[in-house]
Amino acid sequence: MPRFSFNKNSFLGGELSGRVDGRVDLPQYNLGLKQCRNFVVLPNGGVTRRPGTIYVDDVRGSSTDPVLDAMILPFVVSEDQAYIVIFWNNSTSGLTELRVINAETGAAQTVTSYLTLDYSGDELRALQFAQAGDLMVIVVDGREPVTLWRTDAGFFVDDYLLGVYPLAGSPHLRCPYIQNASSMTMTPSATTGAITITSSTAYFNPGFVGAHVRIYSGANQGYAVITGYVSPTQVSAFVSITFGSTAASTDWAISEFSSSRGFPRSVCFYNQRLVFGGTTTRPDTFWASKTGNYFVFEPIAGGVADAQSFTLASSRSNRIQWMDGGNKHTLGTIGGTWVGEFREDGTNLYLQYNQETMHGSAYIQPAKIANTLEFVQMSRRRIRELVYNNDEGGYVANDLNLLKDDLAEESRIDGLTNVDAPNHIMWTFSRNGYLYGVTRDRGQQVAAWHSHQIGGRYYTGVDYANALVMSMCSVPSDGGRHDTTWLVVQRTINGSQKWYLEKMDQFRYLDRLSFTGSDPADWFYFVDSAKGVFSEVPANVFSGFSHLANEEVEVMADGKYVGSVTVDGSGQITLPNSLTANRVIAGFKYKSRIKTMRQEGGSAIGSSVGAIRRPDRLAINMYKSRFFKAGFENPESRTRVINTGSDDVTQTDYHDQFCKEIAYVDPGEISNDAYWTNSWIQTLALPAGYDDKAIAIVLVDKPYPCTILSLTTRILESDI
Repeated sequence: MPRFSFNKNSFLGGELSGRVDGRVDLPQYNLGLKQCRNFVVLPNGGVTRRPGTIYVDDVRGSSTDPVLDAMILPFVVSEDQAYIVIFWNNSTSGLTELRVINAETGAAQTVTSYLTLDYSGDELRALQFAQAGDLMVIVVDGREPVTLWRTDAGFFVDDYLLGVYPLAGSPHLRCPYIQNASSMTMTPSATTGAITITSSTAYFNPGFVGAHVRIYSGANQGYAVITGYVSPTQVSAFVSITFGSTAASTDWAISEFSSSRGFPRSVCFYNQRLVFGGTTTRPDTFWASKTGNYFVFEPIAGGVADAQSFTLASSRSNRIQWMDGGNKHTLGTIGGTWVGEFREDGTNLYLQYNQETMHGSAYIQPAKIANTLEFVQMSRRRIRELVYNNDEGGYVANDLNLLKDDLAEESRIDGLTNVDAPNHIMWTFSRNGYLYGVTRDRGQQVAAWHSHQIGGRYYTGVDYANALVMSMCSVPSDGGRHDTTWLVVQRTINGSQKWYLEKMDQFRYLDRLSFTGSDPADWFYFVDSAKGVFSEVPANVFSGFSHLANEEVEVMADGKYVGSVTVDGSGQITLPNSLTANRVIAGFKYKSRIKTMRQEGGSAIGSSVGAIRRPDRLAINMYKSRFFKAGFENPESRTRVINTGSDDVTQTDYHDQFCKEIAYVDPGEISNDAYWTNSWIQTLALPAGYDDKAIAIVLVDKPYPCTILSLTTRILESDI
């Protein structure tokens, strides 16, 4: 039988869809993997184990009320000042609670709210936002825009349209307005305080409550907010800027944003302007504020710096789904993607917008990777990358998961977030328990997908499933040296549903697996929902794990894995075998696994497709790793039904049984307080059965680091 060696010198193809199995003509095939689970593809070709997640807090903080849903947003001021904004729906009150924590310290910030939030679960998950300095504007379809301000005294939450902070008494409409062009008059009953406003013809409906009304009386312009509906010709209102008289006037205007006409569903900052996009009555229009003043939407003099509006016009529906401001103003609509800009010639301002693609967008905020914009297609199964193409002379929207088209097969894409450092990774999650990442470097033609399962489990009401990632975002950490990914994870803990705020540990390439110092933030984590506890004196019992009460967890003690234990009801763990330690980490186990694609090559009689083969040797190039298992898929498991008598064993678990365990031990190691990692090539002679695939497996199921640079498989192949 002839022997062949298949070298996988890089994994830059990432995890590929099963629908490209055997497509050896694709350049990515020989670089790709059948599975890349809880490993992250590195831009230089290797794969490294995903860091664990660190438990920060319950999303509720100190509240004990049940959670219906949750959402987190990043509030970034500078490379060393970042915050996490937490929204959660309170099942008891029916209201939406808002918290802000410091991303570096985890400390809760003072939040003062001037309004009551009551988003539904669907609304909470669809929130879109834009931030400029200390101001964040938050919108969602059908609800009033909300502002979140950062000040020395803390954070302030306010209604953008009716807000009292910080521009109380501003003599301008804080949104676009519609100027009356008919003979209809408006008559205020008084010039100040609580009044009624009467129209000369039927005009009002209950949806006008909350709208702004401006009435001119000579040179004077007064403003009022409609507070109640009386009849089609009358509403109650409260005057915010004194009216000039109580005379009937045809010179009046009413705000573009109201319950009757709708509220903006998208927002961005562009050209030093705040831009709102899409309402119920004008879904294809956007409005831009005055340059440098995010609260003025009146085109007072028609100058180049004044407020503007624009309606997208084409043969297809163009309901605005999202907007992004950068060098260009980009809009995603259900009919395609538009790109435009505001152009000045010194005295005039021109708004020029063109439809660049016909790919409709989902109502999900996009993410940026370097100079590209990633957005979710309307089906919520595809992610497209918008980029300028010199050959096309315009923008194109490439399919980013063309070779990973099973990305959202069981669910739909629910969100995107981008990490810039140390590697460009865009994370996307589906609320079926899977988290996906794509390592992206367009200049090097890298788009490598990897899939992840967060440790722990969630009870669906019928059975247990994977823990669910419900929301995520990223912010800079450690003075901008790296980005930290934050997650909201839903699990079943001790029979109850919990919503935890967690952050992914940073990528670490360690020489020595020891915990030093008394600060758990300096330790390494390869378990999920993890917590580290320090004791001044060696101890056998450690407390502080109440968030994992009555759950089985993996334990690291002073840098060494000591096995699984169950946290007791009070949140304590006891180290097995009467061990003592100063530094302990405990959290949920997760497995990291790669599987190669089906190996295809030549044979003595031509193509090897379908040929019977037997892999017998595996060489793995490791970098600063401690432990792994390796083997080949056993062909018997494809037809064998496995039952242990108590719990069924999955097919993947069955394959794992045939993997050989490798743990590096430094022969010169004399210290008992630490393990060491090593970089080496491990060659394994592994028995495997005959089949036509020869799929290699590398597995890590203990809380140690593992980085794989390359992999070589030797195969004996039949020429019959």
